Amino acid sequence: MTIIHTNDLHAHFSEFSKYGIDCSAKDYTNHACYGGIARIKTVVERIRATEPNTYLLDAGDQFQGSLFYTYYKGNATRKWMNEIGYDAWSLGNHEFDDGPTHLAKFLKKLEVPTLSSNIDTSAQPELTGLVAPYLVLTKHDARIGLIGYITPTTPDIAPVDKVKFSDPVKPVQRAVDALHKLGVRRIICVSHNGYKEDIAVAQATRGIAVIVGGHSHTLLHSDNATYPEAVGPYPVSVKNSKGDDVFIVQAKAWGEFVGHLQLSWSANNKITHINGSPIHLTMDIPQHLATQALVDQWRAPFDAMAKQVIARFTHPMPYSECKTRGCRLGYLVADALRAQYRGKLPNTAHLPVIGMVPLGALRSSFGEVVTVGDVLGMLPYGDPWVETVVTGEYLVDLLENVAARKHKINGRPVTTWMQFAGLRAKVDRTKPDFERVSDVQVSVSGRADSKWAPIEVRGKYVVVAQEFLMSGGDNVVPETMPQLPKYGVMSDMLMAHMKTLAAGGSLVTVHDEVGVAFVN
Repeated sequence: MTIIHTNDLHAHFSEFSKYGIDCSAKDYTNHACYGGIARIKTVVERIRATEPNTYLLDAGDQFQGSLFYTYYKGNATRKWMNEIGYDAWSLGNHEFDDGPTHLAKFLKKLEVPTLSSNIDTSAQPELTGLVAPYLVLTKHDARIGLIGYITPTTPDIAPVDKVKFSDPVKPVQRAVDALHKLGVRRIICVSHNGYKEDIAVAQATRGIAVIVGGHSHTLLHSDNATYPEAVGPYPVSVKNSKGDDVFIVQAKAWGEFVGHLQLSWSANNKITHINGSPIHLTMDIPQHLATQALVDQWRAPFDAMAKQVIARFTHPMPYSECKTRGCRLGYLVADALRAQYRGKLPNTAHLPVIGMVPLGALRSSFGEVVTVGDVLGMLPYGDPWVETVVTGEYLVDLLENVAARKHKINGRPVTTWMQFAGLRAKVDRTKPDFERVSDVQVSVSGRADSKWAPIEVRGKYVVVAQEFLMSGGDNVVPETMPQLPKYGVMSDMLMAHMKTLAAGGSLVTVHDEVGVAFVN
């Protein structure tokens, strides 16, 4: 049998540059455009035509990440998924970005079975009957068991209302056991939980043959010379709780790659042969004409607006550099937040102002030329921002939570990295949790080249941040502040800030304030 798989498409229906944004003329000249659902369609049709017993799976996060989602809110996604003919998919955390009620409306018209074994929708009646823990596919004269699961951190990063999430190990094992009772022994998981987490699930369970993964945007590829960003071979093999092999695959994100896994089973339902490789969707792969015509049709209502140039910068601002350090893109957004503060809070005119934004709020890169579409794709959530006064101790505790990737008080995982403007610190990962942060400083005069002063534990500081973050999103802040007054929309705020920087058509210098830096 053959498994074709995608994950974390994030509504990247059009081809894109290496930064995940619309291709420029330079990208086309350099033959440097990738992906797009018209190329996915070409690859899927080719494989289906030449390889029998083919299954098409998706590991979640079809929603969010481009104007195709911002504008259509899943309607284009549903049409695409129905048309390409996925056999099943697992929910991703971003499918909850507009809440369970919106997700339910999407799923009711979706013709693809939706899987997630570790969620409980009993208190969310609109989702009743729309999500299954597992299913049995009976295509190609075979019975294949499919089990879905999702990251249990979803409540910290999405508005899930009354839907409950649990660690996947026990629910997945229950689903395996249920399939065994039905006589199904060939079992594949479709996971939106992350690569390292999938390894842990594989090791703690029995009866799973393959895990098709997503969430961590991990590239698994056996050609490490061509693809040095690959973190392991394709597939990766780990031992389960009985010592049997479990094979794990994942295909990066955005549809830049399509996974292609070939395997054979013995009469006693053991995998006897497995190989394959992700297919890189470069410009060498032709676009399926009818699908590309559909993409062009979907783009038409927002294309002219999306192409309006807001600012030109001295350097590109790739999202990839933001995952474990202060970065240009993160600083730009955090500095825009800081610039919004106009002394609205009483007795704050003399206080340092800090802008901060979680990495999870940023969804794509900026090139040197930034358009309206780039901003709406990079900040797609429509979030407001808030302003408050906190102590230095609060900020240090926040930094320690981020450095430990765990909350000091509630013990749950912190699910994001942070970007700052007006604050910097050093992190030593060799030290114990909650003792890793040192040399915390704040900007005195409020610019990238300003003077810096050590933070005072009992001192007071103005913080301007995304409302989602201060309300407890991503499990970062030491103490939530859910009732703060809300201001504007993040994307509008950033566009206004960029227009100010680019007044008169000037080229905007990209600052690279360090923010949080690792010393070990």
